[in-house]
Amino acid sequence: MVQLPVGGSGIGYAPSRRTILLGGLGLAAGLAGCSSSKQAKGGLDSAKANPPTYVPFEGTKPDLPGALAKGIQPGYFHYPSSPPASVTGAVGTGAALSLLVSGPPIGSQKDSNQWWQLLNKKLGVDLQVTQVDSLSYASKFTVDVAGGNYEDMMQILSAPNEPQLLESKFTDLSEYLGGDKIKQYPNLAALPPQAWTAGTVNGHLFGISQPRSIAGQVMNTRQDILDKLGLGKPELKTGADFLALCKEVTDPSKHRWAMGTQPVLLTLRTVLEMMGAPKGWQVKDGKFTRDIELDVYLDALEALRGWWQAGIFHPDSFTASGSYQTWWYGGTTVIYMQAFAGWAVAANNNPTLKFGVLALPKWDGGGRAIKHLEAGNYLFTAIKKSSKERVEEILRVWNYLSAPFGTKEYLDVNYGVAGHDYTLTGPDPVLTAAGTREVLAGLSYIGSTRSSVIYVPNQEDLVRQAHAFQEAAVPTGISDPTDVLYSPTQLGKGAAAEQQLVDTKNDIVQGRKPVSAFKDAVQTWRTAVGDTIRHEYEQAYAGNGGR
Repeated sequence: MVQLPVGGSGIGYAPSRRTILLGGLGLAAGLAGCSSSKQAKGGLDSAKANPPTYVPFEGTKPDLPGALAKGIQPGYFHYPSSPPASVTGAVGTGAALSLLVSGPPIGSQKDSNQWWQLLNKKLGVDLQVTQVDSLSYASKFTVDVAGGNYEDMMQILSAPNEPQLLESKFTDLSEYLGGDKIKQYPNLAALPPQAWTAGTVNGHLFGISQPRSIAGQVMNTRQDILDKLGLGKPELKTGADFLALCKEVTDPSKHRWAMGTQPVLLTLRTVLEMMGAPKGWQVKDGKFTRDIELDVYLDALEALRGWWQAGIFHPDSFTASGSYQTWWYGGTTVIYMQAFAGWAVAANNNPTLKFGVLALPKWDGGGRAIKHLEAGNYLFTAIKKSSKERVEEILRVWNYLSAPFGTKEYLDVNYGVAGHDYTLTGPDPVLTAAGTREVLAGLSYIGSTRSSVIYVPNQEDLVRQAHAFQEAAVPTGISDPTDVLYSPTQLGKGAAAEQQLVDTKNDIVQGRKPVSAFKDAVQTWRTAVGDTIRHEYEQAYAGNGGR
């Protein structure tokens, strides 16, 4: 399978990656000439929105059926041997189509890139792709907006004045895709509902996200190492069982630790899940309370500090963020916290290794821990204001790029030129060195369905295990009500205030401050931004009809 970047796990209460990327960069300079008579009421305004009708693609039969509308992804053991077509007729008119998307540098430019040339031919356009790595994307986006430089399609980062930016500079797609209108673009209609929530602002649809699993983070294991140690597939009943497992696999004399990810940023959420804490914010009778304001958060910090003191983390876990995956792949660590989609990516990247997952228990026993669900999408891409004919052409291109798994078009978009960018092992496509070099990774974020299915060639057991995990975790999982709400203060000042909380948590877990110090940090956050953010979320929630 095409190996493309997978989103991270989130920080603390897991703000969106769009928010983290943008940080404190404002868009005020780029919006000097923008105005809006509408008040920002948050994300999906159900009182106004006319979401696209969901029409599942029926052209391929999965080995393990899913229910994408409910967050259960279908599982496939192999790629179909006779892929059906999902697009008929001409797509583009031959015009240039410029895109600004995040992604690693493209290894081969258009004049020597057969994959790129194939897409231009199939799409009937001249793709002009500007692909910027995730660490630099926020700066590029901000500079372009400030200078009035808008590509035909752009990935949007959350920022103060985002509703005004969208209304002023980008196309409201509601009139093109709302309700049954989307049926003229069947591949877009087959995208799961979460593809639309991030790009729906003030009840208007401005863009399409890459749909992903809502299953949130998973604790993946090096199952081959557990098997070698005689531990098999551990069945954990309490938080104490988890700690005992971690101690058993940890052996510094053999340069092996249970975990090697940043404890506060990537592991604390797991403890909160086991302790039954809400995900981020919780709402009762229209009033919002954040998890950090609850006693359970202090309990989780105390527990995590105990884990750190027990020595089950790699000693460089707080500082060597670039080594986490390397440690895990190399066997230095055994357990790895990552987004659900990363599980299949790891297996595809490392076919000689064996990966598993831990089903986490409630802290004191009594069943499975409640899963913190994600919004199920990554960024969203918008179309700059253009003529009706131009927008419809771009939507036809988008429809092709969003081809469902198992189709001919999916192979074009995600694997390139047969015999050059990929070869077939049985019916399954396998990238060649040329394909790895030529891939336009950023296209996967433009409505791609690559993260909407569970597919690992020749690893039926993993596909079954991942599918079963979703079936067990998703139906009873809980979400953050602010996933579809807009807070200008959160997007403008939240990142700086959040970092102060993270710094305090880091000090607590490493023993430099007592757990009680977090109460003072929370009060500082409330005074600086927290209570204002709370008020804005409550207003947005009320404006959404209590949703």
